[in-house]
Amino acid sequence: MHCLSVALDVLTLIGEIMTVRVVDADVFDSLAADFVDRNDEGAVVPERYRFMEQGVRGPLDAGMVAPAGAGCLELAWPWREHLLPA
Repeated sequence: MHCLSVALDVLTLIGEIMTVRVVDADVFDSLAADFVDRNDEGAVVPERYRFMEQGVRGPLDAGMVAPAGAGCLELAWPWREHLLPA
């Protein structure tokens, strides 16, 4: 688990601790098997995006990620070599 930043949402004035957790893909698939595909915030994107430039830029540029999630992706990307196992 890594802390990326502490931020203040300018629309809601709610503080956020922006974090990232690196999980093996197979472990995540096992844990996520029972996740819902929709909640009050919207639908979950069914595709898997790799943590590579197009996998990060594509959803961000398409506006598919909520602001806090987008902030986490933007902050995590420059640190990718430190976040991902060798």
